[in-house]
Amino acid sequence: MNAIAKAIDTLNEVFGRVIAPLIAVITLVVLYDIALRLFTGRPSDWAFDITKMLFGAHFMLMAAYALRHHAHVEVDVLKRLLSRRKQAVLELLGYLIFFVPFIWMLVTLGWSFFMRSYSRGETTYGIVSIPVYPIKGVIVLAAVLILLQAIAIVIRAVRQLRRKPHEPEPGNADPGDVRRPAGRVVHGPSAGLRTGWRGGDRRLSRPRPPRARHHHQQHLRQRHGQLRPGGHPTVRADGALPQRLGVTEKMFEAMRLLLANLRGGLALTVVIVSVLLAATTGIVGASIAVMGMIALAPMLKYGYNKELSTGVIMASGCLGILIPPSIMLILMASYSPVSVGALFAGALVPGLLLGAMYALYVLLICLVKPSYGPPVPAEERAETSTGQLLIMLAKYVLPPMALILGVLGALFTGIATATEASAIGVGIAFLLFLIFGDRKLTTCFRTLIDASKTTTMVMLVLVGATAFTGVFSRGGGMTVISELVMAMPGGTTGALILMLFLVFVLGMFLDWTGIVLLSFPIMLPIVNQMGVDVLWFVVMVAVVLQTSFLTPPFGYALFYLKGVAPKGSRSSTFTRR
Repeated sequence: MNAIAKAIDTLNEVFGRVIAPLIAVITLVVLYDIALRLFTGRPSDWAFDITKMLFGAHFMLMAAYALRHHAHVEVDVLKRLLSRRKQAVLELLGYLIFFVPFIWMLVTLGWSFFMRSYSRGETTYGIVSIPVYPIKGVIVLAAVLILLQAIAIVIRAVRQLRRKPHEPEPGNADPGDVRRPAGRVVHGPSAGLRTGWRGGDRRLSRPRPPRARHHHQQHLRQRHGQLRPGGHPTVRADGALPQRLGVTEKMFEAMRLLLANLRGGLALTVVIVSVLLAATTGIVGASIAVMGMIALAPMLKYGYNKELSTGVIMASGCLGILIPPSIMLILMASYSPVSVGALFAGALVPGLLLGAMYALYVLLICLVKPSYGPPVPAEERAETSTGQLLIMLAKYVLPPMALILGVLGALFTGIATATEASAIGVGIAFLLFLIFGDRKLTTCFRTLIDASKTTTMVMLVLVGATAFTGVFSRGGGMTVISELVMAMPGGTTGALILMLFLVFVLGMFLDWTGIVLLSFPIMLPIVNQMGVDVLWFVVMVAVVLQTSFLTPPFGYALFYLKGVAPKGSRSSTFTRR
């Protein structure tokens, strides 16, 4: 039986690695369509249809690979408290009772769709007619691969149950093994947080504390036609590729030298670089991990207050979910009537305002208490001339700014939709990779794999959340919650305070992904019924959710930073300020 499970794993591993490069093809098609529209004034007759079909094929065919590598969200706060045998029982029952029957239904219905499309010779409706039935045939193939992977997981669960209680665990556990830690959320740019930061030098990797491996996360956008740009592969590649360039460390060094004469200059550098990272990655875990590795040790070395050092890294890193292009904002746009462009514009000012307030706080506290942030010694600053500093700024600060302006500029000026802007970001990131990166094909391939995992994770979340919303609504849950909230004292103001307070409390225990997917289908109809501007409410929720990464007991920022902090760092240092 174990041989069967390993054979299934190998099949899906090979399949996933073959399908992942489709992201590059999709990006090229989208860029071609943008260029054609800009230079000829008319879009391509076939590019959108091809993009839509390739995106669907990419997601479906990567699903089994993602399942094998646990690239899916699993709410396991209670599950991981169980023994491994009980986890195996839960996994076995979940797959046999719910997952396998659902996938089998997908196989049968997918085959019916394929045969109907094939018999009719179904094509797209554009000027260029493209056959549709091959893509519908992908539904069947993808469902079969997922079903096989589910069988492999069931086999491992049964093997876990048959193992004697005191029998030692075999080494080199397979990625799909149920015996792995139960908490799995996100891959992609933040995938390295599981075993150590993977961007650039692996020597920076550190082992994670057990809880840190359970708290990763992360991307969706509004519809472009029938696409959800957040799940679009180009969106993920846009954020994944810059993480492998190794520019962040050099950008931090340039800004550190620029602000060396100021008290609290290192902390200000953390805030500025974190804002730039937020605008290029949209990933909180990535920002906090990389800033923790490159900034925390120097700040402690120069005698910065420990609480100030850790607090500014965590607070500034959390701006990644608020400053566009943020994963959280894109997910919110996908589950609200607000467009992603409007939400980006609405959240940009609060995000930058928070960053400015963090910087102002650093300046004030270092002014009142100079020992909290001493300046860099003058002799060290003198080692770098003004000319050298200007060259460093031009070389390592301007390129990330070009990526930010390229993506947001194309989106806000109307040159490109959200999906197309992400493709532009991929193109700019690839140029930066050729200039600053190692120019290795293996690096590009790993980026495509990471982006594919995250894309698939997002789409799997959408499937589950859509199912939950449908069942909850049909069962009358929406009506009950709406009547309960509307009956609260204080009218509209009281109802809004209650909903935002509930979001804040949930942020102490749940990941923002689950909060958005569970609360938006319930709260947004109520907000709309009260006549409150939905865009305003969504931005308010985004600001409140920014605190969820900082609030114990499950503040993800605490675990991200603790995982890369120097040895001997105490948890109280991270939670005190």
